[in-house]
This record gives sequence, structure tokens and C-alpha cells, in this order.
Amino acid sequence: MPKKPSSAEISETPVLEPTTDVANRLRVHFVLLLIMDLMARTGYQMGKSPVLPLFANALGAGPEVSGAIVAVSTTTGLITSPLIGTLSDRYGRRRLLLIGTAMFAFIPFVYLSIQTPGQLLLVRLIHGFATAIYGPVVCALVADLFQQRRAEYMGWYRSIRTSSYLLGPLLGGFVLFYGDFRLAWVSVGALGLVAFLPAMALPQVRQSTASVQEQSSTWEFVCQHLLQAFKNPVLLALGVVEAALYLGLRANKAFLPLYAVSVGINPAQIGVIFSIQVAATLLTQPMGGYLSDRMGRKSVILVGLVLVGSGLPLMVMAHDLPVLALLSVTLGLGEAAVMPSIITLGTELSDKGNYGSTLGMLDAMDNVGKALGPIVAGLLLGLFNYVTSFTIIAGLLVAVAVIFCAVVRDLG
Repeated sequence: MPKKPSSAEISETPVLEPTTDVANRLRVHFVLLLIMDLMARTGYQMGKSPVLPLFANALGAGPEVSGAIVAVSTTTGLITSPLIGTLSDRYGRRRLLLIGTAMFAFIPFVYLSIQTPGQLLLVRLIHGFATAIYGPVVCALVADLFQQRRAEYMGWYRSIRTSSYLLGPLLGGFVLFYGDFRLAWVSVGALGLVAFLPAMALPQVRQSTASVQEQSSTWEFVCQHLLQAFKNPVLLALGVVEAALYLGLRANKAFLPLYAVSVGINPAQIGVIFSIQVAATLLTQPMGGYLSDRMGRKSVILVGLVLVGSGLPLMVMAHDLPVLALLSVTLGLGEAAVMPSIITLGTELSDKGNYGSTLGMLDAMDNVGKALGPIVAGLLLGLFNYVTSFTIIAGLLVAVAVIFCAVVRDLG
């Protein structure tokens, strides 16, 4: 195996600016990637909410089964993202993305023949592979394309990805208002089919072949690269930061509505608060990446953690809409600062062309945090009040920030 460069070597290695023609070609590929991701994910989010829970209810699923149906696709990503990211290192990003796009395009039409909650659960489990592929592989392809200003481009990608979370539910509600479930699932599939056009035009970026030639089998390749990702203390620290960040954000998303109602804020206003938070993240992630490229990854990540850690307990101390709206902006800015830097730093600490295993590991840690957030907050709220519970969660973020500083102190 080639010797992994130290962080000092990473920062000192000169990166040549691409020529104008090459730079323009890279931007065209990047735009195609954004269109593909936006179309596929918007359709998927459209099917996930509000179509999926209403469809499950229409099939006769009770609350427990409906919850499992909604959650099972996340479980797929949690388990398979590291494997899929590593496979993209060996076999190429484009091949995996075409498989994922095919799932986005054709699986929605299977929903048309579903007649029982059990069938719906199985299809959702399979459908979850689509996002499990897109999660690490799209980010790895962005890293393949850009050596310069990588965090800024990662921020632009994540902003487009975030916009699908706003567009999908809006389109889903609109289609159900004027149509029925059949029209909704056909619309989801149609958006996936549209995503095929830019997906077919994506380049096949040549992967690093040295490590591939040294391996006698795919299994050995996968095991070796996953072990490298999970045994690297700095990469694990990045994963813990990502998990802690989303633990806090998902805890807030799960229980802020209950707190807000208790202080007299109506459900429509709660929706506005969350929309403001998503909009803040969407609009500022490119700036978060821009600052990361110029100020350093570590400092921007720490600022983001401080913003989220300070905002969480203040959210459950506020009593009126303007203050909650302002604090939701703080949480959105924190996420926008942390995520482009974490993903970019992960690629910089990985061998060139072998970003997939690292990003797959980070994607799995992301899902761990999202799953634990509501569970941890619920357990704390069973013992303490809102302020104490969210102060403890904020303290966890501070502890993670301290550990992060200690582990990555050499990065500056």
C-alpha cells in the first residue's frame, strides 16, 4: 500500500489550477451532477413525505408499522453506505450512480401494484439503496472533479441536495391535492427518469488502480479500505462530529414542536420555524465551503459546532416566534459551516481516488446521529425538563468539539 500523506504534506502539496477548457468542462459535469441529484432526490422526498405515510395508512398500516415503513430506508443507508462507497472506489462512480438512478426511476412504479403494508415495507427497504448509493458516491465524484475550492463546490452540492427536501414535500402535497396515489408514484418515477439524462452524460473518472492491482478479490479490497477508514482516529473523529451534530439537530426537530405548542405557538408557525432553518442551511452552505477553503477546515467546523451547541438550549428557553426564528437561523448556519468542511476534510485525509470508503463511513455516522437524536432526547425528557435535556445535548456537542480539537490539532 502507498504511504498515506500526513496532514502537513497535504497542505504543502501544490495543486495546479486547471486550464480554462478543463475548468469549464469540470463545471459542466458539476452542473449535470447537480441536476441529476436534484431530480432524483426531489422525487424521492416527494414520495417520502407526505405521500408515504398517507399511502401506508390507506393500506391499513397502524402507527407502529407506519413508523417502521418510514424509517426502514434510513436503516438501509446506515448499513450499506460504507460498502457502496468502497465499491465506487474499485468500480467507478458513474457505474454506481447509474444503478442508483435506475432505482430512483423504476422502483416508484412498483408502488402501483402494492396491496399490503408488508409489501410496502419490502419495497421501501429496496428503495433505500438508491439514497445509500447517492450519499457517498456523489460526494466522492465532486471530490474527484475538484482539487481547488473543493469545500465550496461541496457546499453548492449540499445546497442543491437540501433544496430537494423543500421541493419534494411541496410537490407531493400538490399532486395529492389534485390527484391520487397512482399519480403521485408516477410523478416520483418520472422525476427519476429525468435524472437519467444528466446521469448518462457524467464522466467516468479514472480511479486509483495501484491498490486495486494489489488485491486478489473485491472482498479483500473492501475489507482493507473499510478498515482503513474506521481505524483512522482523525476520520473517526470527523464521523463522531457529524453524528453529534445530527443527534442535536434531529432531537430539536423531533421535540421542538411539542415545546412550541406548550408555549402557545401554533403548528403553522412551527412549520415556518423549520423552513427558516432549512433555508438558512440551503443559502449559506456554499459560503461555509468558501470560508473553509480560505480559513481552514478545523476553525469553520468548530464555529459551526458552537453555533448549534449554543442554539439548542436557547430554543427551549424562547417563548415567541421571532426569537425562535432567529435561533433556527443559528442552527441552520451551524450545519452549513460544519458539513462541507467535514466532507472535504475526509477526502483530503484519504488516498486520491479512494474517497468512497471514507465518505461511506461518514454517511453511516450521519445516519447514526439522525437515528439517535429523537431516542436520546426522548430518554432525557423522561427524566428532566426541556432546558436541562437540551443543555445536556449541547454539552455533548461541546465535549465532541473538545475531542475534535485534541485529535486534529495537527491540522491547524
